[in-house]
Amino acid sequence: MPFGLDSVACAASEVMEEIGYMLPKAVEVKDFRFMTSFRNMVIVSDNFFENQFYDFFIYNIDLKLSDFVVQEDEVEEIRYATAYEIKQMAKQGLFHPRTEWIDVLYRYITKF
Repeated sequence: MPFGLDSVACAASEVMEEIGYMLPKAVEVKDFRFMTSFRNMVIVSDNFFENQFYDFFIYNIDLKLSDFVVQEDEVEEIRYATAYEIKQMAKQGLFHPRTEWIDVLYRYITKF
């Protein structure tokens, strides 16, 4: 995360970078639904380690898949999926290995 930016500002930046959608300039923390957060420490060398922070949010918006411009070196595919399909894709290893968010998202989707 660049110095001086909070998680929401970084999330908005990632949305633009990875799927080519610019969130409204007036987007605020209240527009996002915080899902989960986790931390990881990666040992890079004997005297250097990297603290990693992951925050997951939901931002609801009504768009068509054709509205997105995928950055191919960041995103392999976008698609609509049901909660069940998301669980199945996770079991098949189709997501990035950091899947801590899957169960949180599943519970959120299935409660409605």
